[in-house]
Amino acid sequence: MNNEELTRALKIINDAAISGQDFVLEQAPLIVREIVAWQIWSSAVAVMLCVLFFLFALKPLYKKWSALDDIDIKGITFVPLVMSGIACAIIFLCNISSLTKGITAPRLVVIDYAKEALR
Repeated sequence: MNNEELTRALKIINDAAISGQDFVLEQAPLIVREIVAWQIWSSAVAVMLCVLFFLFALKPLYKKWSALDDIDIKGITFVPLVMSGIACAIIFLCNISSLTKGITAPRLVVIDYAKEALR
């Protein structure tokens, strides 16, 4: 490879690096906005699903359980009711904190995303 070919190759590499840098700088705000929006909406959907679960599944089960007189049947019905409620409450609390973080501190969402991406 002579000097002229080497100079042309270096110029092509330099032009590609500059255009790549421009692309990254142009797309960075959009990517950050999408990361924060994804955090907010995914957490909001999970919170809504937990609320719907509490309204439509746990309340009728509780009414049915409280109407029963047999203690043995109450115990069998009560365990899944409590376990479902605990699992839904944990999911609700985790996602409500993620939702709050996405709304009040979007930079923390981006930092957490970058931290996870670098692992």
